[in-house]
Amino acid sequence: MKYCPRCKRDLPNIAFYPTKTYRSVQSYCKLCKQSYRKENLANDRKSKREYAARAYAENPEKFRKTAMKHYHSHQKTIRPKKRAYDKLNGRKNHLKSQFGMTEKDYDNLFEKQKGKCAICKKSVRLGVDHCHKSKQVRGLLCHPCNAGLGLFYDSKSSLRRALVYLSK
Repeated sequence: MKYCPRCKRDLPNIAFYPTKTYRSVQSYCKLCKQSYRKENLANDRKSKREYAARAYAENPEKFRKTAMKHYHSHQKTIRPKKRAYDKLNGRKNHLKSQFGMTEKDYDNLFEKQKGKCAICKKSVRLGVDHCHKSKQVRGLLCHPCNAGLGLFYDSKSSLRRALVYLSK
């Protein structure tokens, strides 16, 4: 039996987390430790962000140097894990974060367009075209068509002038 000073109860040793060396148990019971972590997690993240921002503001070169040192020391372990994760989840996460759509939504749109670009009708790899103002997905386009619309800033009047120019 061990006393937890936070909840002020005598509890069996199994109700406490072991220490790092596993020779004894920690001071607070598991329930108190968990509630403490939940209460302080947001504050810890906020204080770490504030500390990092302050450290960067004071000495950006030292901050970059430390970050690069950490990156290079963990590069051999981090990169393969990230590559494997991205291979499994990259497309799914990209579709969700950038366009708010699932892989199923993409596949439905792909089938609706019969696997062809909505503008040039070529059967090539298709990217998602969306309106930058409303964030609405318009369809699937090949890279040249999507880039072309982007270069015209999705302006209908600019595209009309380009069409008139091409008609000369």
